[in-house]
Amino acid sequence: MWSLIKTVVILAFVVWVYKSCSYEDWSLTIYPSRNNLSNFFHNNLKYHSLEECRAAAYRGMAEYENATYECGLNCEKAPMAHRILICEETRQ
Repeated sequence: MWSLIKTVVILAFVVWVYKSCSYEDWSLTIYPSRNNLSNFFHNNLKYHSLEECRAAAYRGMAEYENATYECGLNCEKAPMAHRILICEETRQ
């Protein structure tokens, strides 16, 4: 009986750890001119959904005429080029 309870408790703990570690962090990159993608900036905020990131992008692009954006999932700064983000995926 104790073996079964111990197994259930361990399994519940493993599921809890997995759920708490699997999250989405979206990062926003804005390009003020879609004709010059080498000019960009990050707002250094994290969004919990793609929709939140998109909404922030539209607010951030409002002051530019020809801007575009990119939302990146679970991004990290590149080791040698700290302005560049390496992301699991990117979306608009």
